[in-house]
Amino acid sequence: MPKVKFYIANLDQISGVLCWTVADNYFDNKAETIEMYPELEGKMALTKTNEERYDIFESLLAPNYNKHIKSNENIYDSYIKTWNQYNDKYMNAMGKYFNMKWPNKDEEFQALVADLPIFPRNVEDHSFYVTGYGSLIDYCKKHTQIDIKNKKEVDKVFKDKFEEISMTVVMHECCHFFFFEKCKEIFSNLEYSDCNAPSLLWHLSEMAIEPILNSKQVQDVFKYDFKANYNCYIPKKDNHLMMDDIKDIFNNNSIEEAIKIGYQYLLDNEKALREANNEDVIPGTSKILK
Repeated sequence: MPKVKFYIANLDQISGVLCWTVADNYFDNKAETIEMYPELEGKMALTKTNEERYDIFESLLAPNYNKHIKSNENIYDSYIKTWNQYNDKYMNAMGKYFNMKWPNKDEEFQALVADLPIFPRNVEDHSFYVTGYGSLIDYCKKHTQIDIKNKKEVDKVFKDKFEEISMTVVMHECCHFFFFEKCKEIFSNLEYSDCNAPSLLWHLSEMAIEPILNSKQVQDVFKYDFKANYNCYIPKKDNHLMMDDIKDIFNNNSIEEAIKIGYQYLLDNEKALREANNEDVIPGTSKILK
């Protein structure tokens, strides 16, 4: 079965991701980046290319990166110790839910500890980013009343909430890998681009996170009320959430049928989905997977 291996992202990797997020207004990626790194905002107008952004970001972020490196090493150690308790049980649960065996039982999923506002994944090489110390501070700003300058208080949040914050991200991202691997069995014309935003299959994978991770198979491994990304709860059909229909589809069908029915549902309601998310994709132009 696959194993998640953890690494500390280097400054080069972090700067590369931020070059993408600050240029992307999709799902507020740019706003989230500026909120976490306000020092970048004034520099944005001075850059026109990713190369220019990269050079500025690397120099601006280096002090924080160096300041947090020891804390991120501690978080890295915690990831390894904590995830090792879950890896085999979780991967087995995913295999049962998706009714499949992972094609390469010795594969490594790469998790990179980084200070980022979002956690991008690469479905092609099965890598993803997870919470670093800077991300923990960002979490404290949004979800607690503590003084973020007080390292002892931040460290206490880390101690009390680490398992919840960290393991849910890892499980969320690994679930996507299983989802798209299953889609390879179902859709013969599936391509790598179909697994990324803003494709309808990508939307389905994000919405399906809630029913999949709240299934009995996963809940027996890790008790938690999993939620999809916030944008999944915006689109409506006939004055009710499309998300509710997707949950019904996944809760009442085999995974094979759920993916096919769910994809057709989004095709049939693409206009409402695209408009709710302010996407510039023309409804009716999405690829027909078969």
